[in-house]
Amino acid sequence: MNVSKAIHERRSVKSFTQERHPDPNLIEKIIEAATWAPSHHMNQAWRFDVFEGNGLLKLAELDAQIHLNELPDDLEEGSKTEIYDRRIAKMMQYPIVILVSVPKLSNRKSIYVEELAAGAAAIQNLLLAAHEEGLATFWATGKLARDKATKSFLEIPEEEEIIGVIRVGYPKPGEVPEQWREEREPLTNKLNWHQS
Repeated sequence: MNVSKAIHERRSVKSFTQERHPDPNLIEKIIEAATWAPSHHMNQAWRFDVFEGNGLLKLAELDAQIHLNELPDDLEEGSKTEIYDRRIAKMMQYPIVILVSVPKLSNRKSIYVEELAAGAAAIQNLLLAAHEEGLATFWATGKLARDKATKSFLEIPEEEEIIGVIRVGYPKPGEVPEQWREEREPLTNKLNWHQS
């Protein structure tokens, strides 16, 4: 696929079919594409944790608990149970979820913000590779990415960042992107030429 075409066609998709499930080899292929992103001093400071099946259920339970922890203590138990179940159901609708984190490396020339930038470039590679393979993706972060419980679950240090919660699957047939996702601000609003 033409790179420019892929960049312009790729969209974030929230609805996935349950009729098809991505093959593990295909998931590894798109993650391998991610690792070809630019990386400061070739540090390649990225980590990919892939969740499906029972592993995804454990992640969903963690996500639900994180959201419960932020609710008022006096909320009715019935309401808490409803929220907990809804959070789990939401996560389980995704065939695959990939958490992308950026390790902090020691004794390197680069600083952490540069590694975070490389990690974001890796995610973009992953999204474009997935699009080429006919997969739909949705890049999010949110409470799950920020909470120290997630880092404990992944056994990574608290000071390291989870920069992506990537949902991956096949799109529902006939799914049309929301109109606001089709809009981009004019380039002139973002571009500054310095020529003298």
